[in-house]
Amino acid sequence: MAKRRATEGTDLSKVNVKLKPFMGMQPGLYLTILYALILLLIIFLLLSLPGIRHWGSQLVVDSQPEGAAVYVDGRYVGATPETVFVDGGRHDLSVRKPFYRAVDNKLEVGGRLFGSLFAPRRERYSYQLEIDNLSGLLGYAFHDFSQWAMIDRVLPNYQLPPILHDTVAGALASTSFSDRKALWSLLRAAMGDVHNEYLLDDFMKAVSSLAGVSSVSSPEKLLATLQSELDLGKKYPDLAFWLAYSLPADQRRSFESSQTFLEAEKSYLARVQSFKESSNPGAGAAVAVDGMRFNLVPGGSYLMGAPVGKAPSSVDLGSAELPHIVTVPGYYMLDTEVTHAEYAQFLTDNPKWAPTAAAELTKAGLATSDYLKGWDTYRGPNYPQDYVSFYAAQAFCEWLQKRLPAGLAGYTVRLPNEAEWEHAARMNVATDRSVFHQTDDSLQPAGTGAANSLGIRDLLGNLWEWTSSWYFPAAYFLTSPDGGPALTAQTIGKGAEMTVRGGSWASSRDGVTYATRGSQPPDWCTPYLGFRPIIVKE
Repeated sequence: MAKRRATEGTDLSKVNVKLKPFMGMQPGLYLTILYALILLLIIFLLLSLPGIRHWGSQLVVDSQPEGAAVYVDGRYVGATPETVFVDGGRHDLSVRKPFYRAVDNKLEVGGRLFGSLFAPRRERYSYQLEIDNLSGLLGYAFHDFSQWAMIDRVLPNYQLPPILHDTVAGALASTSFSDRKALWSLLRAAMGDVHNEYLLDDFMKAVSSLAGVSSVSSPEKLLATLQSELDLGKKYPDLAFWLAYSLPADQRRSFESSQTFLEAEKSYLARVQSFKESSNPGAGAAVAVDGMRFNLVPGGSYLMGAPVGKAPSSVDLGSAELPHIVTVPGYYMLDTEVTHAEYAQFLTDNPKWAPTAAAELTKAGLATSDYLKGWDTYRGPNYPQDYVSFYAAQAFCEWLQKRLPAGLAGYTVRLPNEAEWEHAARMNVATDRSVFHQTDDSLQPAGTGAANSLGIRDLLGNLWEWTSSWYFPAAYFLTSPDGGPALTAQTIGKGAEMTVRGGSWASSRDGVTYATRGSQPPDWCTPYLGFRPIIVKE
Protein backbone atom coordinates (compact mmCIF):
# COMPACT_ATOMS: atom_id res chain seq x y z
CA MET A 1 0.00 0.00 0.00
CA ALA A 2 1.43 3.35 -1.00
CA LYS A 3 2.15 5.85 1.72
CA ARG A 4 0.03 9.03 1.80
CA ARG A 5 2.02 12.06 0.81
CA ALA A 6 2.50 14.51 3.69
CA THR A 7 0.34 17.62 3.45
CA GLU A 8 1.74 21.06 3.67
CA GLY A 9 1.12 23.18 6.77
CA THR A 10 -2.44 24.49 7.18
CA ASP A 11 -3.13 28.22 7.64
CA LEU A 12 -5.29 28.26 10.78
CA SER A 13 -6.39 31.81 10.15
CA LYS A 14 -8.37 30.52 7.21
CA VAL A 15 -10.03 27.73 9.20
CA ASN A 16 -13.75 28.36 9.73
CA VAL A 17 -15.43 26.51 12.64
CA LYS A 18 -19.19 26.40 12.59
CA LEU A 19 -21.14 25.17 15.65
CA LYS A 20 -24.12 23.02 15.05
CA PRO A 21 -27.54 23.58 16.61
CA PHE A 22 -28.11 21.84 19.98
CA MET A 23 -31.53 20.50 20.90
CA GLY A 24 -33.05 22.76 18.30
CA MET A 25 -31.27 25.86 19.66
CA GLN A 26 -28.96 27.94 17.63
CA PRO A 27 -25.39 28.35 19.00
CA GLY A 28 -25.91 31.98 19.97
CA LEU A 29 -28.80 31.03 22.26
CA TYR A 30 -27.37 28.01 23.99
CA LEU A 31 -23.96 29.72 24.50
CA THR A 32 -25.72 32.62 26.22
CA ILE A 33 -27.54 30.17 28.45
CA LEU A 34 -24.26 28.33 29.19
CA TYR A 35 -22.46 31.54 30.12
CA ALA A 36 -25.35 32.57 32.34
CA LEU A 37 -25.28 29.22 34.13
CA ILE A 38 -21.52 29.49 34.70
CA LEU A 39 -21.98 33.00 36.08
CA LEU A 40 -24.77 31.84 38.35
CA LEU A 41 -22.58 28.97 39.53
CA ILE A 42 -19.75 31.36 40.34
CA ILE A 43 -22.15 33.66 42.18
CA PHE A 44 -23.51 30.66 44.07
CA LEU A 45 -20.05 29.38 44.99
CA LEU A 46 -18.85 32.78 46.18
CA LEU A 47 -21.94 34.32 47.71
CA SER A 48 -24.26 31.56 48.83
CA LEU A 49 -22.39 28.28 49.32
CA PRO A 50 -20.17 29.63 52.17
CA GLY A 51 -23.30 30.70 54.04
CA ILE A 52 -24.91 27.30 53.48
CA ARG A 53 -21.82 25.31 54.49
CA HIS A 54 -20.91 27.56 57.45
CA TRP A 55 -24.11 29.07 58.73
CA GLY A 56 -23.12 31.24 61.65
CA SER A 57 -21.56 34.50 62.80
CA GLN A 58 -18.28 35.98 63.92
CA LEU A 59 -18.40 36.69 67.65
CA VAL A 60 -16.44 39.83 68.49
CA VAL A 61 -15.75 39.63 72.22
CA ASP A 62 -14.16 42.49 74.15
CA SER A 63 -13.69 43.19 77.84
CA GLN A 64 -12.42 45.80 80.22
CA PRO A 65 -9.82 44.98 81.36
CA GLU A 66 -8.49 43.23 78.28
CA GLY A 67 -6.73 39.89 78.25
CA ALA A 68 -9.65 37.82 79.56
CA ALA A 69 -9.87 34.24 78.33
CA VAL A 70 -12.78 33.50 75.96
CA TYR A 71 -14.43 30.07 75.93
CA VAL A 72 -17.13 28.89 73.51
CA ASP A 73 -18.90 25.72 74.66
CA GLY A 74 -16.06 25.12 77.11
CA ARG A 75 -13.32 25.38 74.46
CA TYR A 76 -10.69 28.11 74.79
CA VAL A 77 -10.64 30.27 71.65
CA GLY A 78 -8.43 33.22 72.62
CA ALA A 79 -8.18 36.30 74.82
CA THR A 80 -10.02 39.60 74.57
CA PRO A 81 -10.23 41.39 72.26
CA GLU A 82 -11.00 38.23 70.25
CA THR A 83 -12.94 37.47 67.05
CA VAL A 84 -14.03 33.88 66.48
CA PHE A 85 -16.47 32.23 64.00
CA VAL A 86 -19.24 30.21 65.62
CA ASP A 87 -21.81 28.05 63.83
CA GLY A 88 -25.41 29.16 64.12
CA GLY A 89 -27.45 27.81 67.00
CA ARG A 90 -27.25 27.75 70.79
CA HIS A 91 -23.85 28.22 72.42
CA ASP A 92 -22.31 28.92 75.81
CA LEU A 93 -19.95 31.92 75.95
CA SER A 94 -17.67 32.40 78.96
CA VAL A 95 -15.25 35.25 79.66
CA ARG A 96 -12.78 34.62 82.47
CA LYS A 97 -9.85 36.49 83.97
CA PRO A 98 -8.06 35.53 87.20
CA PHE A 99 -9.32 37.45 90.22
CA TYR A 100 -12.30 38.85 88.26
CA ARG A 101 -15.87 37.57 88.36
CA ALA A 102 -16.54 35.21 85.45
CA VAL A 103 -19.17 36.08 82.85
CA ASP A 104 -21.28 33.22 81.46
CA ASN A 105 -23.83 33.77 78.68
CA LYS A 106 -26.10 31.51 76.64
CA LEU A 107 -26.27 32.73 73.05
CA GLU A 108 -28.59 32.13 70.10
CA VAL A 109 -26.24 32.70 67.19
CA GLY A 110 -27.70 33.53 63.82
CA GLY A 111 -26.14 33.53 60.37
CA ARG A 112 -26.10 35.15 56.94
CA LEU A 113 -26.84 33.20 53.74
CA PHE A 114 -25.79 35.70 51.08
CA GLY A 115 -22.33 37.28 50.96
CA SER A 116 -21.00 35.78 54.18
CA LEU A 117 -17.61 35.09 52.60
CA PHE A 118 -16.98 38.80 52.06
CA ALA A 119 -19.20 40.37 54.71
CA PRO A 120 -19.69 37.83 57.48
CA ARG A 121 -22.39 38.44 60.03
CA ARG A 122 -20.98 39.73 63.31
CA GLU A 123 -22.31 39.73 66.83
CA ARG A 124 -20.54 41.95 69.33
CA TYR A 125 -20.27 41.28 73.06
CA SER A 126 -18.52 43.71 75.38
CA TYR A 127 -18.14 43.19 79.13
CA GLN A 128 -17.03 45.34 82.03
CA LEU A 129 -15.50 42.78 84.38
CA GLU A 130 -15.86 43.10 88.13
CA ILE A 131 -13.02 42.33 90.55
CA ASP A 132 -13.83 39.30 92.64
CA ASN A 133 -10.57 38.97 94.66
CA LEU A 134 -8.71 42.27 95.00
CA SER A 135 -6.07 41.03 97.46
CA GLY A 136 -5.33 38.06 95.20
CA LEU A 137 -5.04 40.33 92.16
CA LEU A 138 -2.63 42.72 93.87
CA GLY A 139 -0.57 39.91 95.40
CA TYR A 140 -0.22 38.20 92.03
CA ALA A 141 0.81 41.45 90.31
CA PHE A 142 3.35 42.17 93.03
CA HIS A 143 4.90 38.70 92.75
CA ASP A 144 4.98 38.90 88.95
CA PHE A 145 6.64 42.33 89.02
CA SER A 146 9.19 41.06 91.56
CA GLN A 147 10.09 38.16 89.29
CA TRP A 148 10.82 40.49 86.37
CA ALA A 149 12.88 42.66 88.73
CA MET A 150 15.29 39.74 89.26
CA ILE A 151 16.61 40.18 85.71
CA ASP A 152 20.02 41.78 86.15
CA ARG A 153 20.42 43.20 82.66
CA VAL A 154 17.66 44.28 80.30
CA LEU A 155 18.44 45.05 76.68
CA PRO A 156 16.84 48.16 75.13
CA ASN A 157 14.95 46.09 72.54
CA TYR A 158 13.60 43.71 75.19
CA GLN A 159 10.20 44.82 76.36
CA LEU A 160 9.17 44.07 79.93
CA PRO A 161 5.41 43.57 80.31
CA PRO A 162 3.58 46.60 81.80
CA ILE A 163 2.43 44.65 84.85
CA LEU A 164 1.75 47.56 87.21
CA HIS A 165 0.08 49.75 84.62
CA ASP A 166 -2.14 46.94 83.33
CA THR A 167 -3.15 45.97 86.86
CA VAL A 168 -4.03 49.55 87.83
CA ALA A 169 -5.79 50.31 84.54
CA GLY A 170 -7.71 47.03 84.70
CA ALA A 171 -8.86 47.65 88.25
CA LEU A 172 -9.96 51.20 87.45
CA ALA A 173 -11.96 49.84 84.49
CA SER A 174 -13.68 47.28 86.68
CA THR A 175 -17.32 47.91 87.50
CA SER A 176 -18.03 49.48 90.88
CA PHE A 177 -14.30 49.66 91.81
CA SER A 178 -13.47 52.41 94.28
CA ASP A 179 -10.57 51.16 96.42
CA ARG A 180 -7.80 53.36 95.05
CA LYS A 181 -5.98 53.10 98.37
CA ALA A 182 -5.37 49.40 97.70
CA LEU A 183 -3.82 50.23 94.32
CA TRP A 184 -1.50 52.76 95.93
CA SER A 185 -0.44 50.02 98.36
CA LEU A 186 0.58 47.90 95.36
CA LEU A 187 2.71 50.70 93.94
CA ARG A 188 4.23 51.46 97.32
CA ALA A 189 5.23 47.82 97.78
CA ALA A 190 6.59 47.59 94.22
CA MET A 191 9.02 50.49 94.73
CA GLY A 192 11.61 48.14 96.24
CA ASP A 193 11.78 46.27 92.94
CA VAL A 194 12.24 49.34 90.72
CA HIS A 195 15.92 49.42 89.81
CA ASN A 196 16.13 50.13 86.07
CA GLU A 197 14.54 52.44 83.53
CA TYR A 198 12.18 49.78 82.15
CA LEU A 199 10.66 48.93 85.52
CA LEU A 200 10.53 52.64 86.32
CA ASP A 201 8.64 53.34 83.09
CA ASP A 202 5.94 50.82 84.04
CA PHE A 203 5.82 52.28 87.56
CA MET A 204 5.47 55.86 86.32
CA LYS A 205 2.67 54.96 83.89
CA ALA A 206 0.81 53.21 86.70
CA VAL A 207 1.22 56.27 88.94
CA SER A 208 -0.08 58.48 86.12
CA SER A 209 -3.19 56.34 85.67
CA LEU A 210 -3.94 56.18 89.37
CA ALA A 211 -3.24 59.85 90.04
CA GLY A 212 -5.38 60.86 87.08
CA VAL A 213 -2.70 62.95 85.37
CA SER A 214 -1.50 62.82 81.78
CA SER A 215 2.05 61.85 82.76
CA VAL A 216 4.68 62.08 85.47
CA SER A 217 7.56 62.24 83.04
CA SER A 218 9.83 64.49 85.12
CA PRO A 219 11.60 63.11 88.22
CA GLU A 220 10.49 66.06 90.31
CA LYS A 221 6.86 65.52 89.33
CA LEU A 222 7.02 61.84 90.20
CA LEU A 223 8.52 62.56 93.63
CA ALA A 224 5.91 65.24 94.30
CA THR A 225 3.12 62.84 93.32
CA LEU A 226 4.45 60.08 95.59
CA GLN A 227 4.93 62.47 98.48
CA SER A 228 1.38 63.74 98.02
CA GLU A 229 -0.38 60.40 97.53
CA LEU A 230 1.74 58.24 99.87
CA ASP A 231 3.15 60.80 102.31
CA LEU A 232 6.67 59.46 101.82
CA GLY A 233 8.81 62.59 101.76
CA LYS A 234 9.71 63.01 105.45
CA LYS A 235 9.49 59.30 106.28
CA TYR A 236 11.81 58.24 103.47
CA PRO A 237 14.07 61.18 102.56
CA ASP A 238 16.34 59.15 100.23
CA LEU A 239 13.69 58.77 97.51
CA ALA A 240 15.74 61.03 95.23
CA PHE A 241 18.51 58.39 95.19
CA TRP A 242 16.00 55.63 94.46
CA LEU A 243 14.73 57.57 91.47
CA ALA A 244 18.17 58.60 90.20
CA TYR A 245 19.44 55.01 90.31
CA SER A 246 16.67 53.85 87.96
CA LEU A 247 16.73 56.72 85.48
CA PRO A 248 18.38 56.40 82.05
CA ALA A 249 21.99 57.65 82.16
CA ASP A 250 21.33 61.01 80.48
CA GLN A 251 18.34 61.79 82.71
CA ARG A 252 20.27 60.70 85.79
CA ARG A 253 23.08 63.15 85.08
CA SER A 254 20.58 65.96 84.68
CA PHE A 255 18.65 65.01 87.82
CA GLU A 256 21.82 64.74 89.92
CA SER A 257 22.47 68.42 89.29
CA SER A 258 18.95 69.43 90.32
CA GLN A 259 18.17 71.21 93.57
CA THR A 260 16.00 68.29 94.67
CA PHE A 261 18.87 65.80 94.42
CA LEU A 262 21.52 68.12 95.90
CA GLU A 263 19.40 68.86 98.95
CA ALA A 264 18.72 65.15 99.48
CA GLU A 265 22.45 64.40 99.19
CA LYS A 266 23.37 67.11 101.69
CA SER A 267 20.77 65.86 104.18
CA TYR A 268 21.88 62.23 103.79
CA LEU A 269 25.60 62.92 104.29
CA ALA A 270 24.94 65.05 107.35
CA ARG A 271 22.81 62.26 108.81
CA VAL A 272 25.19 59.34 108.26
CA GLN A 273 28.40 61.21 109.05
CA SER A 274 27.09 62.39 112.42
CA PHE A 275 25.74 58.95 113.30
CA LYS A 276 27.43 57.01 116.10
CA GLU A 277 26.96 53.26 116.28
CA SER A 278 25.70 51.92 119.59
CA SER A 279 24.98 48.54 121.15
CA ASN A 280 23.50 47.39 124.40
CA PRO A 281 25.53 45.40 126.95
CA GLY A 282 25.05 41.69 127.42
CA ALA A 283 27.51 39.88 125.14
CA GLY A 284 28.50 36.48 126.47
CA ALA A 285 25.07 35.34 127.62
CA ALA A 286 23.58 32.22 126.03
CA VAL A 287 20.57 29.91 126.21
CA ALA A 288 20.25 26.24 125.25
CA VAL A 289 17.36 24.54 123.44
CA ASP A 290 17.56 20.76 123.00
CA GLY A 291 21.35 20.91 123.11
CA MET A 292 21.58 23.78 120.63
CA ARG A 293 23.44 26.82 121.94
CA PHE A 294 22.10 30.28 121.15
CA ASN A 295 24.44 33.18 121.97
CA LEU A 296 23.20 36.67 122.80
CA VAL A 297 23.53 39.38 120.16
CA PRO A 298 23.00 42.72 121.97
CA GLY A 299 20.60 45.12 120.30
CA GLY A 300 21.76 48.40 118.88
CA SER A 301 21.99 50.77 115.92
CA TYR A 302 24.51 50.65 113.08
CA LEU A 303 25.13 51.83 109.53
CA MET A 304 23.98 48.90 107.42
CA GLY A 305 26.02 48.34 104.27
CA ALA A 306 29.02 50.41 105.41
CA PRO A 307 32.39 49.24 106.74
CA VAL A 308 32.60 49.28 110.54
CA GLY A 309 33.38 52.80 111.74
CA LYS A 310 33.46 54.31 108.23
CA ALA A 311 30.63 56.54 107.04
CA PRO A 312 30.34 57.37 103.32
CA SER A 313 31.74 60.71 102.16
CA SER A 314 29.53 60.89 99.06
CA VAL A 315 26.47 59.27 97.51
CA ASP A 316 27.70 56.53 95.21
CA LEU A 317 25.00 55.33 92.83
CA GLY A 318 27.30 52.76 91.27
CA SER A 319 25.36 50.15 93.24
CA ALA A 320 22.05 50.00 95.07
CA GLU A 321 23.64 49.27 98.46
CA LEU A 322 23.31 52.75 99.97
CA PRO A 323 24.55 52.67 103.61
CA HIS A 324 21.73 53.56 105.99
CA ILE A 325 20.89 53.56 109.68
CA VAL A 326 19.09 50.57 111.16
CA THR A 327 18.13 49.69 114.73
CA VAL A 328 17.61 46.12 115.90
CA PRO A 329 16.59 44.67 119.27
CA GLY A 330 18.67 42.08 121.07
CA TYR A 331 18.22 38.40 120.22
CA TYR A 332 19.89 35.02 120.54
CA MET A 333 21.52 33.42 117.49
CA LEU A 334 22.48 29.77 117.01
CA ASP A 335 26.25 29.49 117.38
CA THR A 336 26.61 27.42 114.18
CA GLU A 337 24.51 26.64 111.16
CA VAL A 338 21.93 23.90 111.80
CA THR A 339 23.68 20.55 111.53
CA HIS A 340 22.66 17.27 109.93
CA ALA A 341 22.06 15.73 113.37
CA GLU A 342 19.86 18.63 114.49
CA TYR A 343 17.85 18.48 111.27
CA ALA A 344 17.43 14.74 111.73
CA GLN A 345 15.74 15.44 115.10
CA PHE A 346 13.32 17.73 113.32
CA LEU A 347 12.52 15.07 110.71
CA THR A 348 11.73 12.51 113.40
CA ASP A 349 8.82 14.68 114.53
CA ASN A 350 7.95 15.94 111.05
CA PRO A 351 7.99 13.08 108.51
CA LYS A 352 6.24 15.25 105.93
CA TRP A 353 9.64 16.97 105.52
CA ALA A 354 11.57 13.70 105.16
CA PRO A 355 13.79 13.08 102.11
CA THR A 356 11.24 10.57 100.83
CA ALA A 357 8.67 13.40 100.65
CA ALA A 358 10.74 15.45 98.17
CA ALA A 359 8.33 14.82 95.29
CA GLU A 360 5.30 15.97 97.30
CA LEU A 361 7.19 19.04 98.59
CA THR A 362 8.27 19.90 95.07
CA LYS A 363 4.71 19.62 93.78
CA ALA A 364 3.53 21.91 96.57
CA GLY A 365 6.20 24.51 95.69
CA LEU A 366 7.97 24.08 99.06
CA ALA A 367 11.22 22.67 97.69
CA THR A 368 12.99 21.60 94.52
CA SER A 369 13.76 18.02 93.54
CA ASP A 370 17.22 18.34 95.13
CA TYR A 371 15.73 18.66 98.62
CA LEU A 372 18.04 16.87 101.12
CA LYS A 373 20.03 15.41 98.25
CA GLY A 374 22.50 12.76 99.48
CA TRP A 375 20.77 12.42 102.85
CA ASP A 376 21.56 8.72 103.25
CA THR A 377 25.25 9.21 102.47
CA TYR A 378 25.75 12.50 104.30
CA ARG A 379 29.27 13.45 105.41
CA GLY A 380 28.55 13.28 109.14
CA PRO A 381 26.21 14.48 111.89
CA ASN A 382 28.25 17.60 112.68
CA TYR A 383 28.26 19.01 109.16
CA PRO A 384 25.83 21.87 108.47
CA GLN A 385 22.69 20.78 106.62
CA ASP A 386 22.54 21.92 103.02
CA TYR A 387 19.97 21.28 100.27
CA VAL A 388 17.22 22.85 102.39
CA SER A 389 14.64 25.36 101.12
CA PHE A 390 13.53 28.51 102.88
CA TYR A 391 10.22 26.82 103.66
CA ALA A 392 12.00 23.86 105.23
CA ALA A 393 14.09 26.24 107.35
CA GLN A 394 10.89 27.98 108.44
CA ALA A 395 9.32 24.65 109.37
CA PHE A 396 12.39 23.83 111.47
CA CYS A 397 12.00 27.11 113.36
CA GLU A 398 8.31 26.42 114.00
CA TRP A 399 9.21 22.98 115.35
CA LEU A 400 11.91 24.42 117.61
CA GLN A 401 9.48 27.07 118.86
CA LYS A 402 7.45 24.34 120.52
CA ARG A 403 10.56 23.09 122.34
CA LEU A 404 11.53 26.37 124.00
CA PRO A 405 12.02 26.09 127.78
CA ALA A 406 9.63 27.84 130.15
CA GLY A 407 12.21 30.57 130.76
CA LEU A 408 11.81 31.72 127.16
CA ALA A 409 8.05 32.18 127.24
CA GLY A 410 7.08 35.05 124.99
CA TYR A 411 10.04 34.47 122.65
CA THR A 412 9.84 33.44 118.99
CA VAL A 413 12.13 31.19 116.98
CA ARG A 414 12.56 32.37 113.38
CA LEU A 415 15.12 33.14 110.74
CA PRO A 416 16.93 36.46 111.16
CA ASN A 417 16.01 39.30 108.87
CA GLU A 418 18.73 41.02 106.84
CA ALA A 419 19.39 43.74 109.39
CA GLU A 420 19.65 41.24 112.26
CA TRP A 421 22.00 38.97 110.35
CA GLU A 422 24.37 41.80 109.38
CA HIS A 423 24.27 43.23 112.91
CA ALA A 424 25.44 39.90 114.32
CA ALA A 425 28.16 39.56 111.67
CA ARG A 426 29.49 43.08 112.37
CA MET A 427 29.59 42.55 116.12
CA ASN A 428 30.99 39.05 115.82
CA VAL A 429 34.18 40.25 114.14
CA ALA A 430 35.75 37.23 112.44
CA THR A 431 39.51 36.78 112.40
CA ASP A 432 39.47 33.28 110.90
CA ARG A 433 37.76 32.99 107.52
CA SER A 434 39.07 29.52 106.72
CA VAL A 435 35.61 28.25 105.72
CA PHE A 436 36.09 29.86 102.31
CA HIS A 437 37.70 27.74 99.57
CA GLN A 438 39.10 24.82 101.49
CA THR A 439 41.95 22.93 99.87
CA ASP A 440 39.48 20.25 98.79
CA ASP A 441 36.81 22.84 97.90
CA SER A 442 34.09 21.26 99.98
CA LEU A 443 31.80 21.84 102.96
CA GLN A 444 33.46 21.73 106.39
CA PRO A 445 32.11 20.61 109.80
CA ALA A 446 30.01 23.21 111.64
CA GLY A 447 32.14 25.47 113.82
CA THR A 448 35.27 25.21 111.68
CA GLY A 449 35.87 28.95 111.91
CA ALA A 450 37.45 30.35 115.05
CA ALA A 451 35.20 31.60 117.85
CA ASN A 452 35.15 35.38 118.14
CA SER A 453 33.58 38.17 120.17
CA LEU A 454 30.04 36.75 120.37
CA GLY A 455 31.05 33.10 120.14
CA ILE A 456 29.14 32.65 116.86
CA ARG A 457 31.01 30.68 114.23
CA ASP A 458 31.00 30.49 110.43
CA LEU A 459 28.87 33.53 109.70
CA LEU A 460 31.18 34.11 106.75
CA GLY A 461 31.63 31.03 104.63
CA ASN A 462 30.77 27.33 104.74
CA LEU A 463 27.11 27.91 103.70
CA TRP A 464 25.06 30.88 102.61
CA GLU A 465 22.25 31.36 105.12
CA TRP A 466 18.56 31.99 104.55
CA THR A 467 17.10 35.16 106.08
CA SER A 468 13.44 36.04 106.58
CA SER A 469 13.69 39.09 104.27
CA TRP A 470 12.37 39.14 100.74
CA TYR A 471 15.01 40.39 98.35
CA PHE A 472 14.31 43.82 96.88
CA PRO A 473 17.06 45.32 94.67
CA ALA A 474 16.23 48.91 95.66
CA ALA A 475 15.54 48.26 99.35
CA TYR A 476 18.44 50.35 100.66
CA PHE A 477 17.03 53.53 99.09
CA LEU A 478 13.70 53.13 100.90
CA THR A 479 14.71 53.22 104.54
CA SER A 480 13.64 55.31 107.50
CA PRO A 481 16.22 57.88 108.69
CA ASP A 482 15.76 56.89 112.33
CA GLY A 483 16.41 53.20 111.75
CA GLY A 484 12.74 52.25 111.73
CA PRO A 485 11.05 49.81 109.34
CA ALA A 486 11.92 50.20 105.67
CA LEU A 487 9.27 50.86 103.07
CA THR A 488 9.95 47.37 101.67
CA ALA A 489 8.62 45.85 104.88
CA GLN A 490 5.12 46.85 103.72
CA THR A 491 4.71 44.06 101.17
CA ILE A 492 1.32 42.85 99.99
CA GLY A 493 2.29 39.30 99.12
CA LYS A 494 5.17 37.08 98.13
CA GLY A 495 8.18 38.53 96.38
CA ALA A 496 10.31 36.51 93.97
CA GLU A 497 13.39 35.60 96.01
CA MET A 498 14.60 35.60 99.61
CA THR A 499 17.79 37.32 100.74
CA VAL A 500 20.71 35.06 101.65
CA ARG A 501 23.84 36.15 103.49
CA GLY A 502 27.38 35.11 104.36
CA GLY A 503 28.77 33.30 101.33
CA SER A 504 29.69 29.62 101.11
CA TRP A 505 32.74 27.37 100.92
CA ALA A 506 32.68 27.89 97.14
CA SER A 507 32.75 31.70 97.37
CA SER A 508 35.86 33.81 96.92
CA ARG A 509 37.58 34.59 100.22
CA ASP A 510 37.83 38.26 99.29
CA GLY A 511 34.49 38.46 97.46
CA VAL A 512 32.14 38.17 100.43
CA THR A 513 31.85 40.43 103.49
CA TYR A 514 29.24 40.80 106.19
CA ALA A 515 27.47 43.35 103.92
CA THR A 516 27.28 41.13 100.80
CA ARG A 517 23.72 40.40 99.66
CA GLY A 518 22.54 37.43 97.64
CA SER A 519 19.16 36.00 96.77
CA GLN A 520 17.52 32.68 95.93
CA PRO A 521 13.95 31.56 95.14
CA PRO A 522 12.46 30.30 98.43
CA ASP A 523 11.97 26.74 97.17
CA TRP A 524 15.56 26.27 96.01
CA CYS A 525 17.74 23.59 97.57
CA THR A 526 21.47 23.83 96.81
CA PRO A 527 24.77 22.51 98.21
CA TYR A 528 25.76 26.09 99.07
CA LEU A 529 22.87 27.12 101.28
CA GLY A 530 21.84 26.37 104.87
CA PHE A 531 20.40 28.33 107.80
CA ARG A 532 20.64 29.27 111.46
CA PRO A 533 17.67 30.45 113.58
CA ILE A 534 17.46 33.22 116.14
CA ILE A 535 15.33 33.53 119.27
CA VAL A 536 13.79 36.96 119.75
CA LYS A 537 11.18 38.52 122.00
CA GLU A 538 8.42 39.95 119.79
